[in-house]
Amino acid sequence: MAISRFSLDVKNWSERAKRNLAAVHTITFFDASTEIVARTPLKTGFLRASWFASVNAPPAGPAGASNATASVATAAATFRLGDTLYFGNTAAYARRLEEGFVGVDSLGRSYNQIGRFWVRGVLAGIQAIGNSAAARVSQGNAGPARPGGGGAVPDTGFVR
Repeated sequence: MAISRFSLDVKNWSERAKRNLAAVHTITFFDASTEIVARTPLKTGFLRASWFASVNAPPAGPAGASNATASVATAAATFRLGDTLYFGNTAAYARRLEEGFVGVDSLGRSYNQIGRFWVRGVLAGIQAIGNSAAARVSQGNAGPARPGGGGAVPDTGFVR
């Protein structure tokens, strides 16, 4: 009987660990993605409205037609361990703005544009974002990292 109880305890612990790992992944993805959107340079709003998130396939959608927070929340809500989360921008000039561009473009326009590096800035802090997510999951608080952090994090199924 004791072995049976032990096996059940191990099984329950394993299932909780998987749910908690999925919660950490989901929260890290949500927090990093919403921070990238928040740091996206804003002139007309088109670039910010071109962020899309998806599960198991690269994101697609017409540039300028995204509700990034809703897209991230939907992807996070459908994520399961073993899935791949994607987050990308469909605006043609997003990469040039992130990385900078020196030269002549396909339309013959000359640029000497320094990169803004807002995506790289967020990704440089991904370890801290992940650590924060893990701490919140272990404390039973799976909400956004910061007040007004882009909306509510979908239910992650956290279990202590």
